[in-house]
Amino acid sequence: MKIRNPERAARRAGFTLLELLAGIVAAAVLALTAGSMLWYGYRGWQRVGDSIGMQRDMRAAMDVMCRAIRAGTNMTFSPGLVFTVQYSGLPASSVYAASNSLYYVPDAASAGSQMRLVNGTLRQFGVDISADTATLTLVLQANQETLSNRVTLTRRN
Repeated sequence: MKIRNPERAARRAGFTLLELLAGIVAAAVLALTAGSMLWYGYRGWQRVGDSIGMQRDMRAAMDVMCRAIRAGTNMTFSPGLVFTVQYSGLPASSVYAASNSLYYVPDAASAGSQMRLVNGTLRQFGVDISADTATLTLVLQANQETLSNRVTLTRRN
């Protein structure tokens, strides 16, 4: 039977400096990879949220303006970015742009009845009016995402 030297066994226990450095480098690479995956995943989640919000705003704004145009009897669009639709027997409604937002006023005669259609992402709003048609142009932009829509509508009345 062989007898071990306790001093010699104590010198061999543990890791060398080279092994510790290799372990630290491997752990750092794994931590950086996991951190970048979390960062880009979060940024993607934010961009999808912004895109969904812009699509919702675009759909709501176009729906409101299309309904107003089809039911209106007279339309005007002023240089101050105010689009007004008049109806027979009803008060006029208007849509106007202010500070990157788009607002809808269903009853222009009464104060305080406005709704915000687009919240902070409006880049362009325009209406071209001819005899019986109106062409709506709406461009929304948030971060690096741009959404645009142009619709030509004919009045029913």
